[in-house]
Amino acid sequence: MGGSNTTDQIGTYGALGTPATGNIPGSRSWASSWTDSSGNLWLFGGYGYDAYDNLGSLNDLWIFDSSTNEWKWADGSNSAAYDNVEVPEFTAR
Repeated sequence: MGGSNTTDQIGTYGALGTPATGNIPGSRSWASSWTDSSGNLWLFGGYGYDAYDNLGSLNDLWIFDSSTNEWKWADGSNSAAYDNVEVPEFTAR
């Protein structure tokens, strides 16, 4: 597909709706992805780095066009949302 081999990589969003060789989604985990009938990869959200090197919940939709080998930021925000939720520690009983 395309992307960085570097961990904790920020996203390069470019212009919304415009595919370009320099566009790359940022590093993330827990994202959703699927492939459409044309062979394009769709990538949505997850937890990772936005365009501003902030870590948080992502609400962005990307499309990798397999015919042009370019990513397109298709929808959503290029800024991460900050949950500010403390996760309670697990205590075995």
